Amino acid sequence: MKLKRLYIKEYKLFKDFTYEFPADDKHFVNVLIGINGSGKSTILEVIAEIFSCVVLGEKAKFGFELEYVMRYESTSLKSESGLEWSSIQYKEIRIKADDNGQVPVLLIIPEKDDVTDVFYKVPPVNQHQFYLPQSIVIYYSGYSEIMKRLCEPHNDKLSRNLRKGESSSVQFYYHEPKLFNIILLSLLSFEYGDVPEFLKQKAKIEGVQRINLRFKKPHWANDTIENFWGAEGEVRAFLFSLEFLATDINKENLSRGNGVLIYETVSDKYINVEIRTKEKLFEIRDFVIEEKNLFKILHTMYLDDILDDISFSLIKNETGEQKTFSILSEGEQQSITIKGLTELLAGENTLFLFDEPDTFLHPKWQRSFISEIEENVELNHANEISYLIATHSPQILSNAKPDKTFVKIIEDGQLVEQTPKHYGREISSILYNLMGVEERNETIRKDLSKLFMLIEDEEIEEAERMLKDLTDLLGDTDADIQNASIQLNYLKEDEAD
Repeated sequence: MKLKRLYIKEYKLFKDFTYEFPADDKHFVNVLIGINGSGKSTILEVIAEIFSCVVLGEKAKFGFELEYVMRYESTSLKSESGLEWSSIQYKEIRIKADDNGQVPVLLIIPEKDDVTDVFYKVPPVNQHQFYLPQSIVIYYSGYSEIMKRLCEPHNDKLSRNLRKGESSSVQFYYHEPKLFNIILLSLLSFEYGDVPEFLKQKAKIEGVQRINLRFKKPHWANDTIENFWGAEGEVRAFLFSLEFLATDINKENLSRGNGVLIYETVSDKYINVEIRTKEKLFEIRDFVIEEKNLFKILHTMYLDDILDDISFSLIKNETGEQKTFSILSEGEQQSITIKGLTELLAGENTLFLFDEPDTFLHPKWQRSFISEIEENVELNHANEISYLIATHSPQILSNAKPDKTFVKIIEDGQLVEQTPKHYGREISSILYNLMGVEERNETIRKDLSKLFMLIEDEEIEEAERMLKDLTDLLGDTDADIQNASIQLNYLKEDEAD
C-alpha cells in the first residue's frame, strides 16, 4: 500500500489538518520530524485508529479522510483447463467519516485501476481484505497505552482465529518489551540469508548453547496437560511437534529427551522445553514451515496465556575464544526488535508505524537504520511495504535519500511547507536547522553543536569533559544531554571491546 493523503477535521491539537504524501511510486518511506508535543506521534495514532474502527465496524471518534493506493489480485477469466487468470491491480481507496460518530465509509475509486501483470492463480475467498493493509505494525521506543489498547481487540480476534485454524483479514501488532524474546528466538531460527550475519554483527551472537521455553496452564484450560490443556489449531500442532521431536521417553518422570531437545511436564501446570542446538531449532522451524509462522504461533501463545517465558544462553566469540552470555544491551535489543519486525511481519501491503525507533540505537546503527529500511522496501517492492517514522535522529535524516524517503517537519500541529535539504548534511547542521534546537541561546547552541561533532568524530575524552560541563548547566533530564550521554556510552563500549 501507499499513503496518499490524510485529513483530520479536529483531534487533539489538529484542526483542519492535511498531510499530502508524495504522488509517485518511489517514496514508500515517510519521516516526520518534530519536537515532543508537536503532534508527530499523534499522526501515527490517528492512522492506526482509522484502520482499527474500519476493521471492527466501530463509529469514528473524529472526522477524517484517508486516501491510499492498494495493490491486490483479482480474478478476470477462467481457462478451459480450469485455471483462473488473476491480475495484479492498483486501486485508490478513500476512507472517510464525519465528526458525528458515524461508522467510517470505505470507497473504492474504480477509474484508478492500473493492471500491471497477469498470471495464473486462484483468488482468495475474501477479496475485500485486499482493500485494507494486511498488517499494521506499531513500534514505540517508549510505552503507548493508547496503541496497546487499540490493538487488544484485534489480538483477541487473531488468537481465536488461529486456534480454529482460520486467518484474520488484518493483523494489528503493537510491540511490547515482553515480546522481544519471541522476536529473538524467531530470528535465531533463520538458517540462511542476512539474518545470521546481522545477529553476529549487531549483537555478537555466533551460536546458541541453550534455549528454554516454558508453557503454562492457561486461564481458559478445559483439558489435561497430556492434551495441551485443550489448545486447538496451530497452537496444539506446535506443542505436539515439540513433544514429538523429543525422543527417549521416560514415563516415570514424564520427560522426553534426546540430548538436544528436552520436553518435560511439571504436574498439570507447566511444560518445559530445552533446545540445546541451533540444528534442533531449525528442525522445529521446519515443522511449522518457516520463520514467520514460528513467530506468529509464539506470539499467539503469548496472547493466549500459554507461553510463560523464553530464556537464552548465547555464544559469542571474543579474541578467538567462545564465551556464553544471556544479557543484551538496550540498543542491541532495539536493533534486533526493528530487524525482527521488518523480517517477520512484512507482507503484502504492510504498514509500519515507528515512533522514535532510534532512541537507544548506537550512533553507527542510527546512520545505517534508514538505509536498511530503504533496502527492505526495495527487496519487498512487489509487496508494497510502507513506513511512517517519527524521529529525532539527525543521523537518520542525514542518510535518508530524498529519492526514496519523504521528510516533513511538523510544528504545533502544522506541517512546515518546505523541508530544508537534509541528505548528507553534518549532524550539527541538521540538529539545529531542521529540529528546532536553534531556540537555545547562542552560547549553549554552539557548545552543543561542538559536543555532537566530538561524538561524531569519536573524540571520547574531550566529549566527556564537555558533556559534564553542559550537564551541570542544563541538567541530566535535558533531551540533548540524554542523547549525547547514550551515544557516548556506546562509543565507550566499542572502545572497551
